[in-house]
Amino acid sequence: MIENASNPAGTIALPADTSGLPASGSNIGSRHGRSKLTEALVTVIRSQLASGERVGDLAVRYGVSQTTISFIKARRNWRHV
Repeated sequence: MIENASNPAGTIALPADTSGLPASGSNIGSRHGRSKLTEALVTVIRSQLASGERVGDLAVRYGVSQTTISFIKARRNWRHV
C-alpha cells in the first residue's frame, strides 16, 4: 500500500472515470471501420433475443457469427449500448 499524506486512509484514489468504457475518441461500436452492426441494430438484436429468437437465426439475418450474437447477448461486446 502506498502511503499518501493527503489521503489519511493511506489508499490510492481511483481516477474520476472508472466506467471501464473507452475514451470518446476511441473507435468502438459502429465507429470501428470493420463493424457490420450499428448501435441501433444491437438494441434490436437484444430485444429479439429477449423475445426468444435463436442466436443462430439472428446471426444469419444480420450477417455475423453466432459468437458475435452470443457476445452481444452476454454483453461482452457492445457493452456501451
